[in-house]
Amino acid sequence: MAHLVRQSKTYYVTAAGKRFTKKTRGAKKVTEKSKKWYGASLPGQGAKRFPLATDKAVAARMLADLVTECERGTANMATRKVADSQLEPLVTEFLDAVLRRSTEKFTDDVGRDVRRVLAACKLRTIADLRGPDVASSVMFRPNESDNGLMSVYDGDLIAADAAWVHYTTVSNKKSIGVTGLTIDECLAEGLPSRSDPAPFPEHAVVDFTGVAEKQWRSKSKKLQAKARARGWQHQASSTN
Repeated sequence: MAHLVRQSKTYYVTAAGKRFTKKTRGAKKVTEKSKKWYGASLPGQGAKRFPLATDKAVAARMLADLVTECERGTANMATRKVADSQLEPLVTEFLDAVLRRSTEKFTDDVGRDVRRVLAACKLRTIADLRGPDVASSVMFRPNESDNGLMSVYDGDLIAADAAWVHYTTVSNKKSIGVTGLTIDECLAEGLPSRSDPAPFPEHAVVDFTGVAEKQWRSKSKKLQAKARARGWQHQASSTN
C-alpha cells in the first residue's frame, strides 16, 4: 500500500564536526532524516520512491494524486511517453542522488540553480530539449560525398511526415524530425534547387556548386535560421 516515508542519510563526523569516512579513527556515526516526505510503494512502481513535500499534509495530498495517476497509467513515470515527460521529476531524482553524497543546503542550492536555468531556457519537458535549435547547421549543407548537391525532399510531392518515414525506413537512417525551406529562401542565398528523381521520385537537390566552398558554412547557418523560424514540420515521437 502506498505510504509516506522520510529518507535517512548516514555519514560520519569527527568531534570537530567535520565529515570523514567511517574508517577514520574517532569518527561518529550520524543518521539524519530528510525534511522532505517521499511516496513509497506506489502501484506498479516497485521500490522506487517519489519526492513530494516537506509538509506532511501536503505530501499526503500529493501522494493520493500520484496513486490515482499510477492506477490510470498517466503519471510522470515509466508508463508515460518519454517525449511528454516533465523534466521536474528528473531534476528531483538527480537531487536525490546529490543529497546522498552531500548536505541538504548544498542540494537545495544546486536544485535552485538547475531550475533557474531550465526556467530561463523555457524547458519543461523532454520534448522541449529537442526543439528547432537541435537541428545543426551542418544539416543544411552538402557533405563530402554529395559533390556540392544537398539532398532534400520535394515538399510539393511528399508531406513532411511521409518524408520522415521514407528517410528512416527506406533509407534506414536516423532522424529526430523534418524542417523546411522554400525555393525562394534558397535562391536568396544564391542556391538554386531542382528535382532529381533518380534515387526516388520525391528527391530534389539544393545546388551549392555555384558558391565557394568556404562560404558553405555561412550559407548553411542562414538556411538554418530560416528553417528555425518556421519550426519543425514533423518531429519523431518517443515511440519511433
